[in-house]
Amino acid sequence: MKSLAILRGSYHHYETITLKTFIEVANSGDLRPLLIKGRYDHEEAVEKWERIIQLNAKANGSFNFDQYFYLYKSYLLLVAKHTKVRALLWRLAHNPIDYTVVQEVRECGYKVDMTNSITLAQSVERAFRQSDNLITKYNSKKNELDRLTGSEQKEEGPKETFDDIWAALSLAVAPMIIQDDIRLSQYNALKKRIEKQSKARKNGVKHG
Repeated sequence: MKSLAILRGSYHHYETITLKTFIEVANSGDLRPLLIKGRYDHEEAVEKWERIIQLNAKANGSFNFDQYFYLYKSYLLLVAKHTKVRALLWRLAHNPIDYTVVQEVRECGYKVDMTNSITLAQSVERAFRQSDNLITKYNSKKNELDRLTGSEQKEEGPKETFDDIWAALSLAVAPMIIQDDIRLSQYNALKKRIEKQSKARKNGVKHG
């Protein structure tokens, strides 16, 4: 039990992830930077990433585009994992034992008992059944996408880099110095404050 606890991955959440890491993951689609320590599990990383996206959308008061974009990415990731797992299990079931394949299946979160040929066959059959959960999950994502919008989404514009956002933020709060390890939650709070101050100044000009 202790070894399993040590191996299990620890991931960033909304309060800990830096703005830089958030933008890196959003632009690349690679969820591995979310891992703080331990063993990476793709399915768990997807869940953590979705939660970060939901809280970020809530903090910004914008749900439609952000939710669609990241739900769509999550949907594709789950489909890709299901395809990979089924292909690996098929190879285990119909080919001589390949220890590299066994390791990949285990890294995907499925147990492979290699005690003998019977336990191997049983564990592969069990993993096939368990992998059906991925179908349920990606169909759930697809349903969420369908509920969110019935129209085609506009093509995504140029991606903002961390340097772009950091430079704009530094200019807006000058002479305050913004550290490049600012967390996403801090960035959202600061952005709200800037917007509030800007609105107050505009109202002051109107009444002046």
